[in-house]
Amino acid sequence: CRTVRLGDICKFVSKSQGKLRRGNGWGKYTFFNGTNKLRFIDTPDFFKEASTLVWEYDGNLMVGYCNTFSCTPTVLVIQSNLIDIKFIYHYLRANMQRIRTLYDTVNEKISLQDIISELLIDCPSVESIISSIKYCDNNDMLVKESKREIEANENMLYMVLCNSIQD
Repeated sequence: CRTVRLGDICKFVSKSQGKLRRGNGWGKYTFFNGTNKLRFIDTPDFFKEASTLVWEYDGNLMVGYCNTFSCTPTVLVIQSNLIDIKFIYHYLRANMQRIRTLYDTVNEKISLQDIISELLIDCPSVESIISSIKYCDNNDMLVKESKREIEANENMLYMVLCNSIQD
């Protein structure tokens, strides 16, 4: 396991010329427009290029992962041939508070890209990376299932309360 700068193992790609107004409520591919609203597009700028995406929206740092997509130039697109980019996605997601603190501390005198480039990361073995990704993906799935169950239980409670009031 060796420690490296993220900027040494990742590249920041900026070939997207997407405009903020681009993207619809429908389409084949995700369009990241630098907000928290999900938009879609039929013609992607990035095709089968696994990427981690980072952007700032309403004072919060957001992170995403996608293979085929388009985005506005305000969205950082991070790629790597040296390490699984999904591992980088989970790493950045787990460290968003630390990145936010660094970003706020420098008072935006240093770009978000520069801050992310300078982050130190321990490069584990390929087996550890795969194991970490599986663990994080499974955890994400369990969180989504829990949210769906909570929403279903809230809906059921609402129906029970409505029925008891009508009786």
